[in-house]
Amino acid sequence: MTITGTPELEARGLTVEYAGGDRPLPALRNIDLSVAAGEFVAVVGPSGSGKTTLLNAFAGFVPPTSGEVLFRGTPIRAPSVERAMVFQRHALLPWLNVVENVAFPLKLRGLDRRRRREAVTPLLVTTGLVDFAGKPVWTLSGGMQQRVGLARALAADPAVLLLDEPLGALDAITREDLQRVLLDLWASTRKTAVLITHDIEEALFLGTRVVVLSARPGRIVAAFESPFAREVAAAGGARKVRASAAFGEAKAGLRDILARHAVVGAAA
Repeated sequence: MTITGTPELEARGLTVEYAGGDRPLPALRNIDLSVAAGEFVAVVGPSGSGKTTLLNAFAGFVPPTSGEVLFRGTPIRAPSVERAMVFQRHALLPWLNVVENVAFPLKLRGLDRRRRREAVTPLLVTTGLVDFAGKPVWTLSGGMQQRVGLARALAADPAVLLLDEPLGALDAITREDLQRVLLDLWASTRKTAVLITHDIEEALFLGTRVVVLSARPGRIVAAFESPFAREVAAAGGARKVRASAAFGEAKAGLRDILARHAVVGAAA
């Protein structure tokens, strides 16, 4: 994808090392990545390739050892409400019900109860939570709790969604259902999103662009556009897209790239 103007997110020569033992442990090395407004970038790579470190750098949780990360051209120094993180574990507030959890960021901003409810109702509808609004979150299934986490992240209307394997702990059927919810949310809001995942199908199905990291230290070894998210968003038919020959070929190609770069220290 050709990015014109100022990227929404950008990594320039990003290297991150963690202290450990006699010498630093390299997590990422010399990452150059630009994410345009409205893109849904899926990042895949072997375990330990620095995927979550990259996301944490964009969030402002982890500082670069060298290089820089930017949001709309400004260096990222700390977390911001403009960049919302959705974790694999939803981190909900168990003493609140569904609507109270979703609206919690708006409560922190000082909105009264009526305005909070009006603001989050469309999100409850989109995520399939409207019938569960008054339920305590601890009574919900894992998939429903993750819906609450997604809705809460969007309630504050961030510019960017940072998704750290939010569907990784779910069963296959629930995961596919939530993938479609994520795709519907992206199609309706056109939020910029960066997704970390181990799942090849998920990366191809959700990402408008797929970025592949090598084994540690993570380097970008491939990046390519993926048409499937736009096809489903435009015409529906998720199962038809997954069953298509083009999707199968893309899966095989991505699996081959990952296999070639799954060894620590493998050549780029």
